[in-house]
Amino acid sequence: DLQSSLAGLHVTAGEFVVGAGRTGLRFFDGIHEHQVPLPVTPIGVLRASPRSPYVFAVCADHILVWNIEHVMPKRIEVPSYSQVAAVGRDRAWTITNAGPARSIDLATGAVRELAKLSPMHLSSPSSGAYVLARPLASRMETWVVRPDGTSEIIDAEGTFATSLDDRRALLGTKQHQLVVYHLETRSKQVLQTFAAPIERIAVREVSPRWLVTVLTDGTLARNDIAGGSMTQIRMAPRTDTFSPGLATTAATSAGDVFFATGARLRRWKLDGSADDFVVLPRPIHTTNLLEDERVLVVADDGTGYVVRTRTQDFVRLPTLGPGYAWGNEDPTLIITDDRSGGVTVLDVFAHAHVSWKIARAAPPGSTPDITSDGSVVVMRDATLDSTAIALWRLDLPTTPEATARWIDDLTNATFDPRTGMLGWPPL
Repeated sequence: DLQSSLAGLHVTAGEFVVGAGRTGLRFFDGIHEHQVPLPVTPIGVLRASPRSPYVFAVCADHILVWNIEHVMPKRIEVPSYSQVAAVGRDRAWTITNAGPARSIDLATGAVRELAKLSPMHLSSPSSGAYVLARPLASRMETWVVRPDGTSEIIDAEGTFATSLDDRRALLGTKQHQLVVYHLETRSKQVLQTFAAPIERIAVREVSPRWLVTVLTDGTLARNDIAGGSMTQIRMAPRTDTFSPGLATTAATSAGDVFFATGARLRRWKLDGSADDFVVLPRPIHTTNLLEDERVLVVADDGTGYVVRTRTQDFVRLPTLGPGYAWGNEDPTLIITDDRSGGVTVLDVFAHAHVSWKIARAAPPGSTPDITSDGSVVVMRDATLDSTAIALWRLDLPTTPEATARWIDDLTNATFDPRTGMLGWPPL
């Protein structure tokens, strides 16, 4: 429209171009276009500078400011790859059959070559101190790969592996053993031997006292590492359409475990009792403990819900695709490849779950990932002939102090964390 055209095209820092559309701003980087909706229209004034990341607009009686670094993804060119994953707080890995894996520093873009790895199941502690890697083509081999590129193969026939903390990993073996692997000494400690194969080991790094082991016959075992005790309960066994491992959470700080039976989410308490906690509209497919007060539940039709353990109720998520991830240290934000073909961020800790789309389209088969602190989204670049990775920074304030710093960065407004009041200094 004429009004938007009059706002013109402007260049920002990083050589992005911003212009006005009929209902929002349009950002270009020469490869991608990103559209940002406006709360009011039309745009009367639009300004930007090549020396600044900030974009300024006047819309009716509103003054709006954006930081281009929070809108457009950063692209890091890397050699061709078949798999990309976030590792720890500040790195991403790319893996290919054609050459060495690579570790990319998300802040500087520096690339370090690692060992040659085939496509893998990956697990790492929040610090990224090491990565447990299990080739998709082999169910028994488990690698430990460190940030400097050195690697070793754990001498155990493993069927499952996950990180416990910076110094220890957990293995489920072919002999049905639950094993703690000590990385410094490369020694194995057998905690338990079970009668059935181990399907999954669930543990939270922020509360590593409790280990939940799920067996294929539906047995759940809760091990207390500190006290050495172990308790068990039975749920439905594995079938072609049901996985007890996917339907069971890690333990809360108090030791409670949630598991699914049909549409019922049940709570297995530390005292050994189990009760029906909530009933969902559809049979439950997967459950994940985000933190003590929130459980992410996905029904058999793909609908996502967040069960709130304090109030014993649930809310439906506005969207959830087949691929989703959250930060182990900060599960506030869930990143998902939504069902419209784009990528959406969900703030599941907000009073009314807030969502926003950071990409309108994604390459087929690509799944976004997120760093352990929840601050950076990592994904394959959306250009078909490109081998870059795309990074979005989610620098959202989560405390009153962080909110004050965020407002101070974007405007001359003042914010008092004690009163929650927003104001402006006198002229």
